Amino acid sequence: MVNSSQGYLNAIRHASTDISPNLAHPAFRPPSVSLPETFPFVNTPRFLYGDKLRWIPDGDKTDWGIAIGRYYSFAPHRCAWTWCYLIWLDPLSPSYAWTVADTAWEDDLEPMEEAA
Repeated sequence: MVNSSQGYLNAIRHASTDISPNLAHPAFRPPSVSLPETFPFVNTPRFLYGDKLRWIPDGDKTDWGIAIGRYYSFAPHRCAWTWCYLIWLDPLSPSYAWTVADTAWEDDLEPMEEAA
């Protein structure tokens, strides 16, 4: 059985004009605005301040830099709480032309040493 969000996406993918009313507004869990009950006993952050990190590549180009901060926040794309990092971009990083810093979720980053 297909859940409502899968049915909605399937209808969009196949350009169906007959979208059921119950698929037009799929029910998603609203984001949490309260810290998890287990805070501060949560997963230890994978990266430290000063670590050289890069975004996991999705194509030819990716940004990289140094972790200068982190915070624990609700990640809507995961429907869970996780670590988010503030990255000071390297001057040779592609996005440095318009910004010197960016944020990234922990699962979107990897250490530069692992990069080949």
